[in-house]
Amino acid sequence: MARCGCAQGCFCNLEVEPPLVRDGNGSVLNPWTVGVNHEGHTGTEGVAASVGEHTGPGLVWDEGTARLQARLEPGGGITFGPSGGLAVIGDGGSDPAACVRTIAALPPAPDVVGADRLAGYHNPGNSPQGVDYCIAHQIDITGVPVCASADGIGVILEGDTTILRSGRCSIYESAPALLLDSDTIASAYVYAGSSDDPYVSTSERGARRGGWYGWLAPNYHMMLLPAFLQRLGGKSVALLDCHVGINPAPETSEAANVAAAIRGVLQICAQDWAIITASELINVSTIVNAGLTAGLASPRPTIWGETALPWPVEDVAASGAQWMILDRYYADEVFAAYRDAGIQVLMWGATRHSHRARVNQLGIRGGFSLDPVYYRGPERHDYRRGEDPWTHRRMAAGQLTFATDARAILGTNVRGYTEGTPATPPLHEDGPGLVIPGEWGNSQGRPAILIGRACPLPDPQNYRIRFDLMFKEVNPVTRNKMGLLFGAESDDDPYAWPPDNPDLNPAGFPEGPQGMYRVWQRASGAIGIGKWESETSTLTTLAEDTSSPAVAAGFWNTYELAVTPESISFTRTLAGGTEYVVTTDDTQYRGPYFFVEKEESFATQNPAPFIGKVRNLQALPGE
Repeated sequence: MARCGCAQGCFCNLEVEPPLVRDGNGSVLNPWTVGVNHEGHTGTEGVAASVGEHTGPGLVWDEGTARLQARLEPGGGITFGPSGGLAVIGDGGSDPAACVRTIAALPPAPDVVGADRLAGYHNPGNSPQGVDYCIAHQIDITGVPVCASADGIGVILEGDTTILRSGRCSIYESAPALLLDSDTIASAYVYAGSSDDPYVSTSERGARRGGWYGWLAPNYHMMLLPAFLQRLGGKSVALLDCHVGINPAPETSEAANVAAAIRGVLQICAQDWAIITASELINVSTIVNAGLTAGLASPRPTIWGETALPWPVEDVAASGAQWMILDRYYADEVFAAYRDAGIQVLMWGATRHSHRARVNQLGIRGGFSLDPVYYRGPERHDYRRGEDPWTHRRMAAGQLTFATDARAILGTNVRGYTEGTPATPPLHEDGPGLVIPGEWGNSQGRPAILIGRACPLPDPQNYRIRFDLMFKEVNPVTRNKMGLLFGAESDDDPYAWPPDNPDLNPAGFPEGPQGMYRVWQRASGAIGIGKWESETSTLTTLAEDTSSPAVAAGFWNTYELAVTPESISFTRTLAGGTEYVVTTDDTQYRGPYFFVEKEESFATQNPAPFIGKVRNLQALPGE
């Protein structure tokens, strides 16, 4: 019997009218199917397209986006707000205030994303380019450090130093901002490097390595607070941090900084979209008494996992503070204490997806990050496109290390290098790329750079990673190696922090996770694949080829890692096309995160520093 009920075969004829379409003949093997097709749009999109052609007033079908949406009259009193909803802007004419991102309109916990120092891993902390970066990426809260000038105007400096330094700007002698008039400060030119040579110094370039975190902008003038607020324009909530950092100039005054911030907010009428933070409770009360939104900026603990509260909860509540940026070094119970008191807490220093997972688990309001685009993740706006930015001497989103976890971004051996002018010897004659300096990692295990711009991998079961490596110096007797760490379930940094070494690990960071694979190229030539079977095991070699020739200093070699559900292969290709391949059928780890690694010593070996380079790194779908 046919499905339609006919006793022998089907004699029914199914008729449909547009936009419905039919397929099949009604038989058991080829039953009728009915669908929608309206001018090439099928499925639910076809339904919306068909409805859109027959709408009444107020709705329109947008062919470009294939969406049925509200129809807005140009110059009318309604527009789309920043969250995509309808916003009433008055009875005619454009009203920019309707698109302002107010404090009241910020996302609920735990989804607020804040930019610390104008996303300081990518921009100088007081640059106009940094403001534009935060606006373009729709960051919820844009934070800047604020200090006062001698005449009471707020000044945006690169960090919490409050000192203008002659080595970084055109000021003739280094001086605290509080001793300089605002006109002198605003006329100072910041040496953040040109677009071709990002570098922050007035000195001769010489043989240096190029730019680092936070210095990827052309030169610019020092920015005053009113100019910053005007440029931001309420497209993001401003967080004006007035706290005084470690070892400040004697003239520095948090009270003066707060007074300058209040003056600027009232001048620009930014009351609804500005938060002012301080570290002294008496200054918080000053902000509240001015009718503005106040927050607290925590000190940075000296140890990881600090359990002592920086302020008593009852004192915070009495001060009127509504917000707090609380350093991620603090233990979970500290965050919970302020959260439970109704304070809107942002985790200060959160940059990784694992940090966001901690924010989510704690249920606090959000994160305050030097790399907010990566911290937010790819779900809303996918950043996992484009080519290797190192070719253009630029840092990448999610280019994080053990040093950035400690917010150390300017030291000689911790910064993330790109290269300046290619023609300058000795480092630039062999083409651009990421430079990993000698002694980077302090001769500890697993010093690595997260390739966050490609993570999490869309399909961690099936992918390829292609890249080039160069050893600038070669000592084949050592076990120097470069390669990848991959298959990790988390983007937590894998660095082997030494637990009992206060010189290398003063904060007492725990050792990073090691549940992952490693592929390596040794200076001696050997290539291999290994893994840590557990968080406490030593590395197990799964495959190694010692016939691969020793690397030559200053020459590029090309590599490909291929991961499938059933196997892993690692290929080295020499300049002449000769390939060396190692494979394994191990399937223990298939996590979506990977890192570039450069390890300079092995076990009890003496350190053997060398400069390494990486270029042309691509994460590709599996074949």
